[in-house]
Amino acid sequence: MKRKKKIISSGRKSLQYRDTKCLNCGQALDISDVYCPYCSQLNSNKQLSAKDFFGEFLNSIVVFDSRFRNTLNDLLFKPGVITRNYAKGQRLKYANPFRFFLSVSIIYFLVNGLLNAITPSADNNTNNLNLNTKLADRAFMDSLSQNISKTTSKAINLADSIKAQQTPK
Repeated sequence: MKRKKKIISSGRKSLQYRDTKCLNCGQALDISDVYCPYCSQLNSNKQLSAKDFFGEFLNSIVVFDSRFRNTLNDLLFKPGVITRNYAKGQRLKYANPFRFFLSVSIIYFLVNGLLNAITPSADNNTNNLNLNTKLADRAFMDSLSQNISKTTSKAINLADSIKAQQTPK
């Protein structure tokens, strides 16, 4: 049974960029070949632009297969296994550490930003609580100051009356 070849209509793999000779190994190719059967190079003669490089860079950071899931699973439930396997050289099972860190950081900041945008009232409640606490502290300090001044004036009056009783007339 012959496999039906999928015709790709956009990007570097489209028919308009196909060639009859592999640019890598020089092998003759059919126009329907997406990849060279000998060296696996993409059959494309399209000149790469800055947009293509930027797209490849973003894809290399963001696109994951099962490696992301394996890394996340082992990191959460068996953290020592990742380090041990990496030291042994078993690295294909796990995502690139830099890409993983960058992706998790981006996800964290996106979720954090969305949660802050959804619940801004928490900050208002905290500000109101701080304001209420400051007002209560100020009222307490004012009443304490008044009590101290009353107590001080009573103590002075008491001292004066004791002095007056002890002084001979």
